[in-house]
Amino acid sequence: MTAFEILDAPRGYANREHQRVILDFHGHIEAYIDEMDSWVAMPVRLVHTAAGGFGIEVGPYTLDIADIRLMEAAIASYYQATGNPPLKVVD
Repeated sequence: MTAFEILDAPRGYANREHQRVILDFHGHIEAYIDEMDSWVAMPVRLVHTAAGGFGIEVGPYTLDIADIRLMEAAIASYYQATGNPPLKVVD
């Protein structure tokens, strides 16, 4: 749960026309938006649609594989710059 206003999109069109399915929910990213001078919470979901295949939704934004790879590179740069090791994912 989050204490901040949720920033998201209903995605009714994708649900109806592209058979959008939420495969996993990963909680919320809480981000500060300078223009709004406030924090918002954006749900993070793994999704699949008939039109776009697999993707990650972050609030109202949908990321495809090219976007995800760009984010991976940015996160790797963050780890390198800060010296923080990435988390080990254990099943």
